[in-house]
Amino acid sequence: LLTSLESSQFVNIYNTLNQNVSNDSNDSINKEKFQQSMINAGHSLYSDKTFIDALWQAMDINQDHHVDRKELVCTLVVLTSNELDKKLTFGFKLFDINNDGFIQRDELATLLRSISKVKYSTTEDVEKFIENFVTSTYDRFDVNKDDKLSFEEWKTAATEDPEIGALFSLSSVDLI
Repeated sequence: LLTSLESSQFVNIYNTLNQNVSNDSNDSINKEKFQQSMINAGHSLYSDKTFIDALWQAMDINQDHHVDRKELVCTLVVLTSNELDKKLTFGFKLFDINNDGFIQRDELATLLRSISKVKYSTTEDVEKFIENFVTSTYDRFDVNKDDKLSFEEWKTAATEDPEIGALFSLSSVDLI
């Protein structure tokens, strides 16, 4: 699913979003313009509101409800880098939908459902896979059994299990 961006993809997304940032009076882009820009970028994942909301929240580093050039460049640099820690941090923010510093079971399932809707139709098999994936992840890596993953538990999951690591580090979701 989430792959590292190639330089041509980086330039395409940067130019699309930067054009909207340039047209905004405060040198930033609001959520509505961001959503429209991502839809215009042409990838079906960008039309999923849940995924776009999560991506927006992760990109809006200072939580001021705008993404400025610095936040845009920082995000795109993380997505194009080979630095696992930066990708894990961004991936954690992406999956932490309610921004409480933890990934709840329902947050993981919700975002997986959004991503899978684009790749596959939502079927019983996909739902069963998501349910099993979430259960297995929490059974194995929720060390204190509080039904939420801390950043440290997230990092452990990503480094100990290649399949989980691919998802959590954004190396398996095709953003473009």
